[in-house]
Amino acid sequence: MAGGITEGHFDVDSTTLPPSQMARLRVIATDGFHTVHDESDGPFFVAEGLPRVSSLSAEDGARIAVASIVEFRGIARRQDGTVIPGNEYVWILDGERVGLGNPASARTAEDSRVLTLRVAEGDGPAG
Repeated sequence: MAGGITEGHFDVDSTTLPPSQMARLRVIATDGFHTVHDESDGPFFVAEGLPRVSSLSAEDGARIAVASIVEFRGIARRQDGTVIPGNEYVWILDGERVGLGNPASARTAEDSRVLTLRVAEGDGPAG
């Protein structure tokens, strides 16, 4: 309908929303002259987002001498930017848990290895 208002949809990236048990959404649309708005019918739940996890000790594709002991360090941040304590860190080397905490260390083998850092607080989401 030309010049009128039609229904549509839009996507919201929920990872940009702060966690809440009483979230509400308000939409305001304008064409510069006419303005309309609508609000969610009631509150809704926004879960805590995944933590942002980074390795601090090795870059992707880094080469490490065979049979050496390597120390792993990482950092994980909550959605609000605060650091998650190191006792929540689980280090996994080629699918096998090799360390807890931050830092952790493991001996390298001859074949290529994939190191994973998994961080989760309690029953919260893991990154």
